[in-house]
Amino acid sequence: GGGGSGGGGYGAPAGEASLRDVAFADAMASSFGRHCRGYGHGIDLGVVLRETLSLIREHRVAVGANYVTLVVNAMCLEGMARQLVPEYNVMDAARPLLVAHAKLPRSIFGAISPAARFAKRVHDRTVLQRLLREGARIAPRE
Repeated sequence: GGGGSGGGGYGAPAGEASLRDVAFADAMASSFGRHCRGYGHGIDLGVVLRETLSLIREHRVAVGANYVTLVVNAMCLEGMARQLVPEYNVMDAARPLLVAHAKLPRSIFGAISPAARFAKRVHDRTVLQRLLREGARIAPRE
């Protein structure tokens, strides 16, 4: 299927596909090493996602249209958030949800998702109020 790099995509022979997969994995690891230093280090999600799409294209990795749409939408949302509140980092703000998703079984995460989303909204409101008190530049709404 078109959901990942399995088989290399684009009808490549098996040996060529596995070499392409290794090269892609190495390029992604290098990219993440440069751009993803962990929470609290100002990860620029837009840069990470743009480079990911570039590497997907460069290494001719087959991915589903839904994945590409998700990535492009995330880039748009991250860019809007950065314009509205430059001090706000989407990855840092998403940390509690991402950590919970990584550590909890899917059924438990699904059950607590409504409460987690509420807690995230409260946290975001608190962060925004702190940024405003500290004189953060908030782009005016038009």
